[in-house]
Amino acid sequence: MTDLSDRRNQSKKVVIIFPKLEKPRPDRLHYLPLSALALGTFIGKEGYEVTIIDSRVELDYERRIRELEAPPLCFGISSIVGYQVTEGLAIARVVRKHFPDTPIIWGGWFPTMLPDLTVKSPLADVVVRGEGESAFLELLDCLRDGKDLSEIRGITFMQNGKVIHTPERPHEDFSELPALNYELVDLSRYNSIQNHSINYQTSRGCPYRCKFCCTPKLYGRRWQGLKPERVLDELEHIIRKYDINHVEFIDDNFLNAPERARRILEGMIERGLNISYTASVRINRLVTFEPEMFELIKRSGCKTIYASSESGTDKILNVIQKDITVEQIRKMAVLFNRYKIPARTTFMVGLPEETHEDLKATLLLSKELIDTYNDLDVYYSFFLPIAGTDFFTDAKSRGLIIEPETLEEWADFAPADQRQFRLFLTTSDGVSTPKRYKIKMVSFYFWFGHYPRFAKFIARSKIFSPLAIFRKVCALRFDHDFYAFPIEWWLFRAIWAVKLRLFEPK
Repeated sequence: MTDLSDRRNQSKKVVIIFPKLEKPRPDRLHYLPLSALALGTFIGKEGYEVTIIDSRVELDYERRIRELEAPPLCFGISSIVGYQVTEGLAIARVVRKHFPDTPIIWGGWFPTMLPDLTVKSPLADVVVRGEGESAFLELLDCLRDGKDLSEIRGITFMQNGKVIHTPERPHEDFSELPALNYELVDLSRYNSIQNHSINYQTSRGCPYRCKFCCTPKLYGRRWQGLKPERVLDELEHIIRKYDINHVEFIDDNFLNAPERARRILEGMIERGLNISYTASVRINRLVTFEPEMFELIKRSGCKTIYASSESGTDKILNVIQKDITVEQIRKMAVLFNRYKIPARTTFMVGLPEETHEDLKATLLLSKELIDTYNDLDVYYSFFLPIAGTDFFTDAKSRGLIIEPETLEEWADFAPADQRQFRLFLTTSDGVSTPKRYKIKMVSFYFWFGHYPRFAKFIARSKIFSPLAIFRKVCALRFDHDFYAFPIEWWLFRAIWAVKLRLFEPK
């Protein structure tokens, strides 16, 4: 690895790369790369010339890199876990091919959790850990002037064959960061904008302690929200300038501070911002809201509220430190039904210490919620321990998982394409542990036997009679835990395997 501290590069050009989050899908709605825009806006205000390459919408990113007029000061790659690591590595190889002496800087969730492994790769020179705006700016100044990188807090790099971690730096003050410069990207390439929809972040971090989530490690269980006046000013500007009629609030917890959220929602109404929106809320927060808050959420144009449930038993909710109860989950559905607010909740299966009885309780609770409120979308995913979480450390110590040793292995270990986590689908390589296989099978029989929306599909189907019989068989198996000779499950897996080979993007 080249020692970067003894080199000068007077270029003010910086290329920030946002890799694909998943394999290409023709129906995918591409929202703006907010992390790249935040970084580019911050360093742009200090005089750096920023180019953002978003491989989700860039037809030929290699051509864009190859046709750069001169070597930039550096390339920055933003990456979360999974496919974005795969794509990031592919782009890094292209960078090395055309600009072998230009530093490659990695940032984002994944390299922050695994900085040692990342900088040991020949495709990475420096990792900016955590919130990266100020650290990245200082790093650029050092690269430009040939100064010692060890003076920069919050980075990891190789020096004389050793991994160097500089001390942690204070968290960024989110409210001091500038409003995003959307002109750094070609907005015409984003089908979200063409559909008059935009993603927007009003807060950063989360104060809760869920053991399956790496956010507490990234932000230290801190939550920072922009002032309502700033949010409203920025929203009004964005909506008017780009003809927006829908906003995706991508905060981990938009409604964490109810009074702040109330002022934002009331301000949207008062300013005549005639939009719909989606937002997130913690269930333990939701159940404490006064009726006026629910009425305001509805009146201000809410399209969907996201509220994660995760499990159908208090035992597992305590294990994962979700800090909610099953009773609160039930109350959530009642409240959404009472105020007719469209909502979505998610459950995870295969969680640590989850038994067969816990799994069935989770599935049955999901059905109960839908029966309570028909406009409640319920999604399921498999639990996967992510690096940097307590569950990953525990699973590794107990020999339940083998930690990947390279960036390439990590990309395969934790694909970001969530379709690979849907309950009934086989993973991309067809590998499934006995426990995972059993969870899939039980969930399959539940869904086809008891899931209300499958019943509605049958009612509309032209092949009603065969499917109705199939549904009764599935319900019988699930109700009596009778899974001997599961021919229905085998047939489904065979059909799905054929579909993957024929229709899934390569």
